[in-house]
Amino acid sequence: MVLSYYLWKIPYSIIWEIKNFIKKNEDVVFYCADELDWIVFQNVYQHLQKVKIVAKNRAVQRDLKNLGVDASLLPSFPKTVIMARHALHKFPHHTIKKIGMRHGPYHFKTMIDKSKYNAFDLFLFTSKFELVQAQELGIKCGASGGYPKLDNAFNNTYNDSELKQLKKKIGLDLSKKTILFTATWERSGMSAIRKWADKINSLHDDYNVLITLHPFIKNRYEFKECFEIKEKNVLPYMLMSDVIIGDTSSILAEACALNKAIITFRINKATRLNDEIKKLISEISIQINDFSEIQAAISELQRKPDLLYQSQEKWNAIMFDELNGNNGEIAAKLIKQYLDSWM
Repeated sequence: MVLSYYLWKIPYSIIWEIKNFIKKNEDVVFYCADELDWIVFQNVYQHLQKVKIVAKNRAVQRDLKNLGVDASLLPSFPKTVIMARHALHKFPHHTIKKIGMRHGPYHFKTMIDKSKYNAFDLFLFTSKFELVQAQELGIKCGASGGYPKLDNAFNNTYNDSELKQLKKKIGLDLSKKTILFTATWERSGMSAIRKWADKINSLHDDYNVLITLHPFIKNRYEFKECFEIKEKNVLPYMLMSDVIIGDTSSILAEACALNKAIITFRINKATRLNDEIKKLISEISIQINDFSEIQAAISELQRKPDLLYQSQEKWNAIMFDELNGNNGEIAAKLIKQYLDSWM
């Protein structure tokens, strides 16, 4: 647990007990550390009642307001907190029930220590297969809640006409294929951004080029001929893309769920890149070592549009439960069942 947990625990607990005595605790809150947390949770929220949204700070509160979401600010003193990250130090009272869910799909790196998960009373994994893996590691609070963040890809939220309008809005050439580059955080040791960042503008003549980067990547790259996605909701841009090019980012799992043509830069060694994830990435994508190989890889995927389909379906069955647009309802049902069991 982080140091702030111990510094904040005593004053927080005193206030929590006072509010509890005068019956002023909020019943259930969802903690948003950034806008992406809301995008992860929104399809669950619509199936729950009386869940209040709590923002980390005023900047996040403002971002949520721009999305039409009203949120209060920390500190918050609820009876139950739901979150899409490991941030229990914000709610340091032993009585609070704690429900967690994945911030991204599956575990695209070695799972962190079981104690981080077992600090929750309920933690929702993205598939029954992942739940079994978690249980084998000694994680005792798990359930399979699917991956609600992708529901909008399967429930007709985005149709072809809307995606075409978005392409026009951001200035894409409708006669060109669209490729999307993504990169994980450089300091993770699993990023390939340096293999393409200074060369990507050369693709502009042949393709529409979109870029989405891990939020921790410093803004020191120039993509003059490309469209850099600033929105946290990348799903419509993924849907409009013909090819997705990445490294080890968990967005590749979402691309796999959408059965997209995927190209990845090969990352051989990294502290938290385990053999399973290396195998996963190698099977759902064409792997390359250098930027110079991109054109040939795209051409191969165009010649063989079903090249990756079987292996992607294999891994989709491992990473996700049913991709049917109803995962938010499933996760909400699990949360309600847990709450009903003790409230």
